[in-house]
Amino acid sequence: MASACLAAHQLSNAPRYLDVALDLAAIVERGYADPLGGYYDVAAPPAPASPAPRAHAVRPTGQLPVSQAALGDRTKHVFDDVLPGANAATALLLAQLAQVTGDPSYRRRAQATLEAFAGSMDGAGVRGATFLAAARQTLGKP
Repeated sequence: MASACLAAHQLSNAPRYLDVALDLAAIVERGYADPLGGYYDVAAPPAPASPAPRAHAVRPTGQLPVSQAALGDRTKHVFDDVLPGANAATALLLAQLAQVTGDPSYRRRAQATLEAFAGSMDGAGVRGATFLAAARQTLGKP
């Protein structure tokens, strides 16, 4: 969605599309970013609130809260499949935002995302197409 908004901004020069793309990029950064690089496929679970103690609501040890049990493990995808790899597409978006806004922090985030997956790209073949496009955009190569 953010990429579509950025493309709409580039075609129409309407600032509202850029604003939406920036807002969506901020949401991804806040909720999905991994401090070690890249982005998870689901948002981070909200910080646990301190619920009021309930006498009969005892959860067995080791059982996940319902919200986490339903989501399972958070993963980070980079390879293209039916859709472009999520992390590669995010890096491409960040590189494009850096170019459009002139804000170098987007390029740094794109580069950190690419670096997080660079070691796993050997032999990716066609499944690495979006990653390579993001690398080319991030490095500023035509």
